[in-house]
Amino acid sequence: PPLVDLSGPASATPLLALREVAVPGGAGGQTTATKRITEHFSAASSLVVYDGHAFPPAFRGDVFVADARANVIHRFKLRTNGVVLSASRPADELGAEFLATTNTWFRPMHLTVGPDGALYIADLHREFLDPWPRLPESQRVAAARRRGSDRGRLYRIVPDNFKQPSAPQLAKAKLVDLAANLAHSNRWHRDTAARLLCEQRHPATPPLLSNMLFRAGSPLARLHALATLDALDALDARHVEQGLRDDDDRVCMLAIRLADQLGHRDEAALNAFWPALRSLASDASPAVRFEFTLACRDILGPERDAALVEVLSREPEQPWVRAAVLNALATEPGDTLRLVLGDPVLRRSDGGEAFLRELTLLLGSRNVRAEVSRTFVTLERLPEARLRLALLHRLDEGLRGAGSQLSRVVLDTELRPLFREALVAAKGGQESVRVEGIRLLAAAPFEEVSETLFGLIAPAQTEMVQLAAVQSLARFSDARVGPGLTQRWSEMPEPVRLVALDALLARTEGCQALLTAVQDGVIPRDALSAPQVAFLRLHPATAVSRRAKDLFGPPTEDRAEAIQRLRPALSRRGDAARGRQLFLTRCAECHRFRGEGAEFGPDLESAVGRGAEWVLTQFVDPNGYVSPEWLCHVIETRHLGSLLGVIENETTAGVVLRQPLNGRIAIPQSAVLDLQNLNLSAMPEGLETNLAPHAVADLLEFLTPRLR
Repeated sequence: PPLVDLSGPASATPLLALREVAVPGGAGGQTTATKRITEHFSAASSLVVYDGHAFPPAFRGDVFVADARANVIHRFKLRTNGVVLSASRPADELGAEFLATTNTWFRPMHLTVGPDGALYIADLHREFLDPWPRLPESQRVAAARRRGSDRGRLYRIVPDNFKQPSAPQLAKAKLVDLAANLAHSNRWHRDTAARLLCEQRHPATPPLLSNMLFRAGSPLARLHALATLDALDALDARHVEQGLRDDDDRVCMLAIRLADQLGHRDEAALNAFWPALRSLASDASPAVRFEFTLACRDILGPERDAALVEVLSREPEQPWVRAAVLNALATEPGDTLRLVLGDPVLRRSDGGEAFLRELTLLLGSRNVRAEVSRTFVTLERLPEARLRLALLHRLDEGLRGAGSQLSRVVLDTELRPLFREALVAAKGGQESVRVEGIRLLAAAPFEEVSETLFGLIAPAQTEMVQLAAVQSLARFSDARVGPGLTQRWSEMPEPVRLVALDALLARTEGCQALLTAVQDGVIPRDALSAPQVAFLRLHPATAVSRRAKDLFGPPTEDRAEAIQRLRPALSRRGDAARGRQLFLTRCAECHRFRGEGAEFGPDLESAVGRGAEWVLTQFVDPNGYVSPEWLCHVIETRHLGSLLGVIENETTAGVVLRQPLNGRIAIPQSAVLDLQNLNLSAMPEGLETNLAPHAVADLLEFLTPRLR
């Protein structure tokens, strides 16, 4: 993923901010008082890693985050575990923020570290941060005045007893002094010196930097010397080889990148680098091993596959290591599958099995006939039935994403025994083996497995078995799948129904069966969310869209009228315990709050700081304003039909779609046929249906107790 959450859910990092708030006064009036209110990140606007020299050493490498809505500057401690970073509140700030203020107009929008080592803050200084259309009606008039738009502040944060140093004069510095600044403890000086060396391009600079790389005691000096030599186009094989042997992780990691870069231009140089590079597969540093693995995507040296398996075997449970190895194998998987399967310890570990599942999916998605045939022969000989069935299913999934399938590549005579084994496994025995057998049946002919799959959707079967059966049926485009699922609706537990809805919506025939079931009262109308109904209304098949518009009609209640009906909840005191129960029944399926609920929609810890009226408006009218990252999309795929959900990320490799129950579905770009934005929130309208103002007051009391 392009973004990773280092600090966990918002509830893990409460912001301890001072706020001026209006509190009830005597005779029905209001007074202004200062209270300590625990809030959470909601508008993090800038961050900077402190790499200056004015603060005490304990601050080096800390991250400062500005939150423009909470009026604070928060400080994180960064910690490393292998290649994984995590961030947490420092021990000396457990009860206070690094910077907090009672001035609600303080809107820190940008942070940076200056030449003097101080922390600089650019403050927008504005009454309202959100555009006025996003705000509750009671705040819109005031927000439209844009009070503060003619103001702004710059702050400089320095430690006690700070003495202002003289201003640096690097533009006038001698060459040797510029080079010396590459080891400065303040990054501003290092970066500025490197920039000036590149701009001046003095002929004596490369020899000076080369000498620094080989002889300097400071790792920072060696790191910046190597980087600046590269920027000056003065890098040669000697420099890279020296960097690969460096004791400092940062220097070695940069050298690995440069070896990869230089190897593209000079194959002879790459051959010279390879022995030194190959040895890094067993380096003591996880970060160095990780960087080596990334470089192996472009480097096909001798024993590369063995080196990658060596990296994997050290940390098979680490998802980033598995991802890096797969990234290296994407263009040439080689013999890695055979090597991993030949290591019984690695093969039987949870991380090793996860890697094998991902690798067989990759092999299928490459859709190289000879490669798939070899893989099939290797997998069918595996002694463990569950693993054999699981990996063959993943191989078929990869092929389907590429527009093929197992039955087109492997001879029918070879597949028959496999399908018979899967049918036997599906009907009884250990649940984990049954589930893998059921999943593999999606690769078999529909006529031969449909009766078994439909028969598994029954109260006597476990939820996992039923889910696997529905998911396998969803892989078939046969018109009998839709009616078969709707006929068994009443016997399905709720999680299975949610997956069945996705299966029905995936194909035109399923949509027709779903609409018929809703029309006949077999499936209640409120079983479908607003995005699902919108998808049916906008369906490319005219027959489906026309039926959906006739069947669902206009919304039952205007959103503005619904908000007005429930507005009395804002002035009532509710019961937080009852509000928690309401949250669990109506919100927790998609939202997380105080450690409870799912992570499909926004974390409510960061949302509720905007106040009870804002929460009420979002609850009743989720489509009034939707942030782009929470808009619902439909993805038309080669092998899964139409998928409905929120796009978590999209890269050249593919799209990750988030769904309420299915979690995350990774779809390779080769399998994406079309992507449509529904311009609707994934949160359904009508959650307030049948709720009286006192019940909504309970929910608001639970979500915003300190802001009411």
